[in-house]
Amino acid sequence: AGQGTTGTHLFAEATCRLGFVTLHYGVGCLPENAVIPTDKTNEISRQTNSPHSLSCHVSISPSQTRYTSLLQHHKNISKGFLSLMRKKDTDPVELKHHLLDNLEKIIVWGKQNRVGLALHDTPYPNLIPEILKIVQKHYGNNANEAKTISAKPKPIIILSERNAKEFVERRTRNHGSYSWICRPETNNYMNSTGTSIGDFASTSPFNFEKMNETTLERGAFDFISCINHANISARFSTNSASSQSIEIDQIFYSFTKADQLKHRQYLIDAVENYQHNMRNEAIFSYNVFDKRNKTKVNDLANWIKHSMLDMLIADDGETIMEGSDFLGFHKFFNENKFEVEIRRGHRRRHYGSFYGENRSESILDVHSTKYITDKLRMSRIHLFKMKQIISLDSDNLDCG
Repeated sequence: AGQGTTGTHLFAEATCRLGFVTLHYGVGCLPENAVIPTDKTNEISRQTNSPHSLSCHVSISPSQTRYTSLLQHHKNISKGFLSLMRKKDTDPVELKHHLLDNLEKIIVWGKQNRVGLALHDTPYPNLIPEILKIVQKHYGNNANEAKTISAKPKPIIILSERNAKEFVERRTRNHGSYSWICRPETNNYMNSTGTSIGDFASTSPFNFEKMNETTLERGAFDFISCINHANISARFSTNSASSQSIEIDQIFYSFTKADQLKHRQYLIDAVENYQHNMRNEAIFSYNVFDKRNKTKVNDLANWIKHSMLDMLIADDGETIMEGSDFLGFHKFFNENKFEVEIRRGHRRRHYGSFYGENRSESILDVHSTKYITDKLRMSRIHLFKMKQIISLDSDNLDCG
């Protein structure tokens, strides 16, 4: 759930190492038997920041053509998002349907093909509430009868984070022209029912509606909610011009534009609010930028692994998730049987007593992960070798 420029490439490498089919803006990794490469590597190249420089051609194996549609949906949602956001004449409703249609196809593809998917980077962090809804729609034996949202199926959330001020400065400088956020006047709509977007010109950009802590809706990075409520505003406006249509740049603006308007504090507050709420939902959160030493991908993968094992083993020692036999999870549990059994035995004896050191019931941070590792003397991670990190930036697949 990390925003771009928070270490998402490193997190993508980590989920690749753990054996999960991974999709990141422009890059991803597929299983050993899914691609036919002309060259090999197991890591995203750090020699360049641009996947365009990757040159070796790969193709989908004839026996694994199901991955072609997955990659197409991912390309539609990532590249399509960038393309549509850049066009001034984009219909916001068209953008909404484009994002939701491809997002649902990705999630349904995972279920139909029984493959665990790791989704990273733009625009997935802008679609978190919709991801929750789609997962609840398609997973669970009887999700509709669940009494509370916590009883419904949820995606596993991991969060790469960064100091908000540092993030905004870096993101604005390097990617500001194509990094977007809901305009404060659009975001404020729910607190001013019946007032048109145009009437918010004098509204303080630092006063915005925060994310709902339960549904994760609203906030400045929930793009679907911003589109929905901007359209409601336009429809009920007394201004005949705004009631006819609403343009994409009336709902969103780039980090660059926000900075030009001296709205940097709005960006910082919005990022802090997003990360705070996502941190409370994540099973693992980590800031690679506040560490004295460079974080190694193997260490990060190991920490994520321990957090997942802790979450997925119930107090009675049983696995608590639908899809434990999915590609990725099946390998994950099989290659960590020893640690699973240790945790099961520990849970049965102690009912999770020492897990009280966690920041909350749902979060396992790096410090408690190290504590658990030392306490149980867990074995080292056995990495599932994904065959390729592949570039998805062109019609051809390139490996890096």
